[in-house]
Amino acid sequence: MTTVTVTEQGSAILPKEVLEHLGIRPGEAIRLDLLPDGRAELKAAGGSGSWRELSGMLKGKTNGRTLSIEEINDAIAEAGTAGIIIKIDPFPSDDELNSLWVEAWGAHEARDFGKVLARSLTHLGAYEGPRLVGFVNVATDGGLHAFILDTCVTPDMRGKGIATMLVEEAIRVARDRGATWLHVDFEPHLASFYRGCGFRSTEAGLIQL
Repeated sequence: MTTVTVTEQGSAILPKEVLEHLGIRPGEAIRLDLLPDGRAELKAAGGSGSWRELSGMLKGKTNGRTLSIEEINDAIAEAGTAGIIIKIDPFPSDDELNSLWVEAWGAHEARDFGKVLARSLTHLGAYEGPRLVGFVNVATDGGLHAFILDTCVTPDMRGKGIATMLVEEAIRVARDRGATWLHVDFEPHLASFYRGCGFRSTEAGLIQL
């Protein structure tokens, strides 16, 4: 077992043998996946980024000091979502949403989204220029309860924090519009994502009609 010490600034240096074991070479990005029970999985991200690109992201942010892991992550996220605009209640056309569904979910039958959005507490779209690249809907019971639905991002834009931006903004808007409880159903592999957005696990039931 290898032990790594975290500095007061939140930095940690991985030993050479750990990097070699993981197949991570100098200049490569590292991916950290948060798992249940306080565990995490570390692996090579497999991206094409370089330390030169990372240095560009951090330019002007250091002021001669060592950045914490949190500050580095924030800078990377900020760079990754540059040019992405989150719009509240943009009412995308059926063509836009059906195209997004095909990209995000694969097999999909065209739907009429107008009736769905008309009954929503809110919905949010993520746009790269005119292109809709992410979406989340918040349904409501007309009272205290609201429900996160249809969170999705196009495959080419995943890993940039867009889904997190959408859900966090949906939480804020739902609260501002009077919801007291916000619910979400998700598949097991999305548990860490929604926990990171502030949701906690509860018992629930589901029946297909």
